Amino acid sequence: MKGWKKLLGATLVLTAITAVPAFAAGWQQDSGGWRWQNEDGSQPENTWMWLDGNGDRLAECYYFDANGYMKANEYVEGYWVDDTGAWTENGQVQLKRTGELLANGAEAMAIYNNMEQKVNSLDSLLANVEYQLGMTVPGSSDRLDMNMYMDMKVKGIVSGNMKYLMDVDMELLGQQMTLSAFYTDGWYYMDMMGEKMKSPMNLDEMMSQMKMGTANFGDGAEYISNIELWQQDGEQVIYYQMNTERLNSLIKEVMGQMNSILGSSGNIDVYISSADGESILTDNGLSSRDKVNIEMSMTVYSGGDSQTINMDIHAVLHYPNPGQPVDFALPATDGYTAI
Repeated sequence: MKGWKKLLGATLVLTAITAVPAFAAGWQQDSGGWRWQNEDGSQPENTWMWLDGNGDRLAECYYFDANGYMKANEYVEGYWVDDTGAWTENGQVQLKRTGELLANGAEAMAIYNNMEQKVNSLDSLLANVEYQLGMTVPGSSDRLDMNMYMDMKVKGIVSGNMKYLMDVDMELLGQQMTLSAFYTDGWYYMDMMGEKMKSPMNLDEMMSQMKMGTANFGDGAEYISNIELWQQDGEQVIYYQMNTERLNSLIKEVMGQMNSILGSSGNIDVYISSADGESILTDNGLSSRDKVNIEMSMTVYSGGDSQTINMDIHAVLHYPNPGQPVDFALPATDGYTAI
């Protein structure tokens, strides 16, 4: 009988819990406008509030009136809120990271360098990449956008005899394209929608020359101007901004090394105006996801003329099994035309 009483008591408790209305924090819209509902069902009134409504771990600041409605497109207490309701200064939405700041400066840099050392020691890698590239020409309003989704497997990164395999889905000018590519034994192979091509490429030598060429550029701290470690949604996330002066020096050196290997005349200039990124740390100190944002320009010189293209790059790299060995078989190499 006592067992039944325990079961009945537990049932009553569960029934009482499930009978209480559940509220999810988020935006609510009605005929009066937009309101924010807290998890307990209440709403902010006559107050400013930092909110991360889209889950990007960056909060915007909003003002809610006496009825709980968000203000928009007006000055509130001397501050401008735009058409989304966000506090804006000089046309820029003001942002604040959510979560808890764990470390910054040298302490955060040491954690970042430890992650980089572990990543650089890996001999193989599996990555799923989301890549967005936007291109504009100075003086023109036209813009070209390209989206790519890549599954990449690499092995022999440290041990040598590098091989990689990559499958790509691409969106460009409203067209969907697919290609697969792989590298082995000094040749780069590509199959783009049935057209098979190959070209010689000594990737091991290229990687070696790049390492030698950048050996005098110091550790990661020289390339990072600001770095922080945050605890957010149960994850530790490193955020950083790049030192563009040092980064551009590195790119110039790397391109010089690549030109010497590929036989290029060095008729391309690349300049990065801004770069930042983030990494989500795993329990073993590796990264499970990297994000990179870059704004840059590329100038191509040919026959006394030059053409500059402005680019913005956004890439997200997911690592499904960070630190675990990756092995794979390559396609057959027959049927490819040398170019």
